[in-house]
Amino acid sequence: MKPRFDCTGKVTLVTGGNGGIGLGFALGVAKMGGDIAIWARNVEKNAAAKAELEAAGAGRVETYVIDVSTEAPIVAGYDRLMADFGRIDCVFANSGASPRCNSIFDMPTEHWFEFQNTALHGAFFTLREGARHMKARSEAGEPGGSLVACGSLSLFQGLAGKAEYAASKSAVAAVIRSLAAEMGQYGVRANVVAPGHEGAGEVMFVGSEVADIALGQAVIVNPMNTPSFIGSGGPEGALTEELLVRDGRLGDNLLPIPAGIPYDIAAMCEPLAVALHGVNRAEAKAGTKLVVFGCGPIGLGMVLWAVDRGCDVIALDLAEERLQRARALGARTINPAREDAVSRIKALHGSEMYFGRERASSDAYIDAAGGPAILAQVVSMAKKHARHVITAAYMKPIELPAGPMLTSEMTITTAVGYPDEFPAVVAAMPRLEQQIRSIISHHLPFAQIMEGLEIAATPQSAKVMIEFGA
Repeated sequence: MKPRFDCTGKVTLVTGGNGGIGLGFALGVAKMGGDIAIWARNVEKNAAAKAELEAAGAGRVETYVIDVSTEAPIVAGYDRLMADFGRIDCVFANSGASPRCNSIFDMPTEHWFEFQNTALHGAFFTLREGARHMKARSEAGEPGGSLVACGSLSLFQGLAGKAEYAASKSAVAAVIRSLAAEMGQYGVRANVVAPGHEGAGEVMFVGSEVADIALGQAVIVNPMNTPSFIGSGGPEGALTEELLVRDGRLGDNLLPIPAGIPYDIAAMCEPLAVALHGVNRAEAKAGTKLVVFGCGPIGLGMVLWAVDRGCDVIALDLAEERLQRARALGARTINPAREDAVSRIKALHGSEMYFGRERASSDAYIDAAGGPAILAQVVSMAKKHARHVITAAYMKPIELPAGPMLTSEMTITTAVGYPDEFPAVVAAMPRLEQQIRSIISHHLPFAQIMEGLEIAATPQSAKVMIEFGA
């Protein structure tokens, strides 16, 4: 039986898919084994995106230089796509434009029309033509499909000085709702997604039924405790100037920021809570020999918490820039591309013989990288009663070498989210502010969000902060 998230044999079109949110969406599909078509105008970036997607596990990747600001290239683009792939199962209408004015009074008329040509008209024609092919497939006996657009809270309440942006988002959302109503009979879903689930800011409005929250209060948002799971596919996402937190509750989905803690440190609460939950699931305590695979923001957060507890930490990553950050936090590091990881772990943590085999003396391992070979490596070196925690998201099955596990009696478990870690992270922020700051690699204004998303996909980055009013 196929796993729930298996895109093998399915074809996804992503416009603007050679960078930023579009490439992130495409990478998700690639990890599920899907075939991907990228429409974007930069040939070099297209080639780089294709290589990255293929490395991530995509079945087939084709890139096309398509300008989505007019109808004819879009129709022709679908003709080429269908000739190459023979079907279309998902369309992510992601191509957009950058607002470049701060007031409607400063906006040239030509900018308004140019902006809508891509952000609204391009999205409409892309979705319409994708729906046309899905309808034809359904009528031939194979229903199903998905139409997706990227939304924003501005489609609900506007965005001062960015009328062209808010108008396009509102209109595309209306198109999506109309498509959902019309295409349901063909088994086709249509949805708007709003990204961003790590946020901190100032309370601007308080509903009449909300208690204990004051205007101007500085708070951190706990998205897991909000009705819409902010940033996880619902109508609200934190990458916006104004965020609606439904059913706000102080101490639950809104936590006061400690005095003196700036917003960029406060916004680190969510990834640090994910990291803390992983360390808790590993049962790490003072003296624990812990191995962390992956030094992205979550992995670095795990290094931070484990070192703070007095653990002996080894961190692994392929990027030297990230390993430098792990060393600065107090970990010893290994680059698996340059040395044998298993041998080096045994050298650093020591080894012991058990059932006739040399085992690493490491007490626990955490997979924050998502490499398919990690589980087999850990099982091969795990000592008696070692623990392995998987926090990375695997979209495709991985092999479990159960035989060697019999003699070690090791435990394999998972960690997701942060059931009750948020308050502990907030309480630790004043004490660990400098260590937390070392995980932040970039600060960018919201106007450069696409650049920020591209930076976040590079090994030189750690956590990229997007700021409003900067």
